[in-house]
Amino acid sequence: PGSTNAFFEKGCSQLQVTIFAQMMWSMMFNAFLFAFFYSLLSKSEFRSTQIVFTNKLLINSKGGKIFARLQCYDIDSAYPLVEAHARMYFLDHKMKMHPLRLADPNDDMGGMLYPSVPTDIVHHIDHHSALSPRKLPFIENDNGLVLRSLDSYTCNREEI
Repeated sequence: PGSTNAFFEKGCSQLQVTIFAQMMWSMMFNAFLFAFFYSLLSKSEFRSTQIVFTNKLLINSKGGKIFARLQCYDIDSAYPLVEAHARMYFLDHKMKMHPLRLADPNDDMGGMLYPSVPTDIVHHIDHHSALSPRKLPFIENDNGLVLRSLDSYTCNREEI
């Protein structure tokens, strides 16, 4: 009583070091277990099978405009994907990827998807598209964004 080292007597420094080491080991091991199980729960590999895409790309015409369309759906609507974005790329025979601009969901607005309901992803095939047989040189905006004919249709800019 009255001593700040009331539990340990003189010459017990080995016991103090042992208890300290055991407490540090226990805290580190608990932190590892927490991180391990948290990373298992938040793994995205299991989410990769959650979205189903069509295995065919539809090319259709509507109002004289040609569109490439595909659909996607979230098969596990009980745990929906949040902040899903759509991007579409064309891989040519030289293994070079060309980004395709999207009309729906509009990539000017970030290409947000709500895959809990069947969603169409649409690319307008115009003379600026990598899928177009008659290509014209790309026109770039002030910020370097490649413009497209559909932008004049959606009133984002004047026709070329």
